[in-house]
Amino acid sequence: QVSQVKAEALGRLKGAQGQKSVGAKNKMLLDKKKSRLDKKMTRLKKEMGEVKGEESARRKRSEARRVS
Repeated sequence: QVSQVKAEALGRLKGAQGQKSVGAKNKMLLDKKKSRLDKKMTRLKKEMGEVKGEESARRKRSEARRVS
């Protein structure tokens, strides 16, 4: 009976260790994905700023042509 209890406990322990490793792997994948998305967001924000700057410069040139 003691060996049966021990075997059950070891089985539960292995199951818990398996779940923990799966959780750790999933967390690692999500962290990678998050950092990749953060980089993409930064790049796109920078690109949007450049587009707005170009648009502003275009408007200024257009206004300058109208005035002269």
